[in-house]
Amino acid sequence: MVSIYRPLDSSKRQLRTLELYKGRGKDRIRCSSHIVSLETIPAPEYETVSYSWGDASKRASIEVDGIQLDVPATSEAALRRLRVRDRSRTIWIDAICIDQDDVVERGQQVSLMGDIYRSSKRNLVYLGEDDRHLKKALTAVDVILNQARKETYNFRTLRSALHGRENIKMCLAADEPLPRFDVRSLEWLYNLPWFRRLWIVQEVALAPTNLCHCEGAVFDLLSIARAAVWVMLKRTSAKFTINVDTFAPPVHLFNLIDKEHGAWNLPHAKGYATFGDLLLTFSMRYAVTDQRDAIYALTGLIAKPVAPPTLIMDMIRPDYTKSLWETLQNGTRYALYQSAELSLLRTVKHTHDNEDFPEERASWTVPAIRGSQDHLDSPLSLKLLNDSFNCCDNQPLDLSLLASPLNGDLSILSLRGIVVDTVVGTTEVFRKEMFIPEGFSDFVRQLHSVLNLLRCERDFDGIQHETYEVVRTLIAGSTKDSELASFSYVNTLTDILSQLLYVGEDTDIEKIKSLYQRGAFQIAAVRRGSNGRRFFITDTGFIGVGPRVTRKGDLVTILYGGPEPFILRKAGDYHRFLGQAYVHRIMEGLDLERNLGESWTEAVFHIR
Repeated sequence: MVSIYRPLDSSKRQLRTLELYKGRGKDRIRCSSHIVSLETIPAPEYETVSYSWGDASKRASIEVDGIQLDVPATSEAALRRLRVRDRSRTIWIDAICIDQDDVVERGQQVSLMGDIYRSSKRNLVYLGEDDRHLKKALTAVDVILNQARKETYNFRTLRSALHGRENIKMCLAADEPLPRFDVRSLEWLYNLPWFRRLWIVQEVALAPTNLCHCEGAVFDLLSIARAAVWVMLKRTSAKFTINVDTFAPPVHLFNLIDKEHGAWNLPHAKGYATFGDLLLTFSMRYAVTDQRDAIYALTGLIAKPVAPPTLIMDMIRPDYTKSLWETLQNGTRYALYQSAELSLLRTVKHTHDNEDFPEERASWTVPAIRGSQDHLDSPLSLKLLNDSFNCCDNQPLDLSLLASPLNGDLSILSLRGIVVDTVVGTTEVFRKEMFIPEGFSDFVRQLHSVLNLLRCERDFDGIQHETYEVVRTLIAGSTKDSELASFSYVNTLTDILSQLLYVGEDTDIEKIKSLYQRGAFQIAAVRRGSNGRRFFITDTGFIGVGPRVTRKGDLVTILYGGPEPFILRKAGDYHRFLGQAYVHRIMEGLDLERNLGESWTEAVFHIR
């Protein structure tokens, strides 16, 4: 069978481009392919194409080098829309220019993709042929940008408006309300499938410019991204409802593509972000066809101020012969090495208390897949614990251990730290149903179970001064807005919970509801700190809230490079990683002699 795919020389950074022949209307798509090198001078000229692959089972046929080629229907539609009537056009489009059946070539070309987009003349964004609301959406963009230009002196002060002092942002947000526009049409635009595709992040961030095509309209991506940012800045002044989730993708893109005002392009930013930031911002929210691309689709954006060891670089080199979990595991190791700290491990959550963890997945792997944590009670958030915590007292992550896995086994993550204590008792899991009106009684019973646990393990007797410690633990030391909770804040909540604890079993349910509702604002902090987690106590009396899978015998540890404690489980010669915890009295710093006595010892934990 004749193929258009002649071998590429990766050492010369070769790629294929397509010469898209002129045509109109329903004329057949005809092209010729050419192998070019990014190392030649002058550099090859071409335009890249960014689009949503959509349903891979829907196919179409085009002609390349006189050969009929079966391609995704969306690729054919993109070429048809971008074809011009009077001349040929040189383009690069991934589904056709890469041999998708050759996993080795696929990996090599994906490794090169950042440079492919960076070296292009421009990026052509194909949004599809559905233009039902497009005219009204673009009119809305014009209305919004007219106000933005007026209030920021033609965008000259946009950076300070978005990233300046909070009082400046608040004044601007309240200066003049958002003008009236067709918000539903604009939401239609931002809800197009292209905006939810992970690959587009790297594509638009690295391309010199991005020009959108939808039906017959052509418009600048930066304009519609700026409009989204302006709406989000002014949303509190709007006379209509703004769907924050709908506006989030174009706001994320703005921060990448606006070279003057975007958050990831400011002078203090090192490249775009750490790889961990990229995983959290994009991989867990955007869609991919091949889930391994949750790692590979972002490699072109990685800031590399210092070249890491070859082993670490190999972690994220696209290789489609690796399994999904091997790819995610390697991406996690790379992200930890690059950031030189363990904050990313906050996102590791296990849903079931299984003694036998899945063999294909290391327990410390960050599941950087869209929707991977939707089923959890606790929302995915780096703000679960306050950023000011520093239980490891700035003890650095040992990068040499990350770069030299035990026995060469990449499923083992070796981390230095100390054992704080052993868990001797836990409550049931705080469930989200406890924090709604119908679950008030269950919430009160859960509070009693906390006190019963303390009575059993610490001779805790009733409502005494130690209740303050319990309440601070239940809220993980923070307000519902992730700010460090003050003494008065915790005291107010302690009074509210104490009243709830004093009600008897036969108390009228309406009275319980009334008490609960009066303290609903403060009780929201308990939901934020404890929802989907267990309250626990350790052998020497430390109290905390930890992962839902925490049980008797688990270890409370401080891992160097980690801002908060983590719970581990001994498993033969290794440990399993269960997740982060809040442990009262050790969050602000080690001070080991005061908090742990003289029994603590440093160790290396081999986690798998």
